[in-house]
Amino acid sequence: QAWKFYRNTLMTEAADHGWPVIRHMLLVFPNNPSVYKEDLRYQFMIGTEILVAPIHEEWSESVKVFLPEGSTWLHAWTNTSYQGNNMWIDISSPLGYPVALYPKGSSVGEEFAGNLMKIYHLPILNLNKTDL
Repeated sequence: QAWKFYRNTLMTEAADHGWPVIRHMLLVFPNNPSVYKEDLRYQFMIGTEILVAPIHEEWSESVKVFLPEGSTWLHAWTNTSYQGNNMWIDISSPLGYPVALYPKGSSVGEEFAGNLMKIYHLPILNLNKTDL
């Protein structure tokens, strides 16, 4: 529900141009040589605006995320900002709150984050503490 508005746009792009809705980082950042060198199989983009990094290790409550340079990324659940410097960072991700980041200034990302808060009736969370 939170990204339904964007999903509709992405489905139209898929039908018109053949672009996938779920994209490997290479498709979104083709001019970034670091993206070619890193093992990015556990994170993906929804379109060009939402980076998702699900937990892939049993019992883990955080996930390492590679952030390409050139953008400041905002966490959709917490509004925490992370600088994209072609580096790996560890981000808290308790059960039910997958890492979902968007570039600062993205209207799609801001609407997505706002929708999450409305749907789940949540304030901005601090996932490093016991807000949950």
